[in-house]
Amino acid sequence: MGSILIYTVIFFAGYYGAYVINLMTVRPLITNRYIAGLIPVFLFAIAHGYKIVNSPMPQGQNTSIEYALSFNVVMPVVIIVMGAIYAMWNKKDDKDRMDDKDNSNDIDNDPADKDSSNDIDKSDNKDS
Repeated sequence: MGSILIYTVIFFAGYYGAYVINLMTVRPLITNRYIAGLIPVFLFAIAHGYKIVNSPMPQGQNTSIEYALSFNVVMPVVIIVMGAIYAMWNKKDDKDRMDDKDNSNDIDNDPADKDSSNDIDKSDNKDS
């Protein structure tokens, strides 16, 4: 399970690397940092799979190349991709909620109007 940790670190390095690149430029070059974080994960997975296939299997273990590839490469990549898809979906859902909240604040709901109506109510209570 150590490979999932390596792939997670690589994902976040790519994600925050895209963030730093966007900070250094005048306008954002990379619009989807989740996809930018997945690119180094896929490149590392290809190199990792190549290394597993071309190196001899450890002595005394009854494992096949398919098992090693599926457990050390495919499973971590699938978990990272599912996490990135969930984060993208969750961010889109949060953005939609914020847009709905912004649209519900019309001119009729101006907080300045509420304050002035409270001042009138308070002055009426003082006279009584």
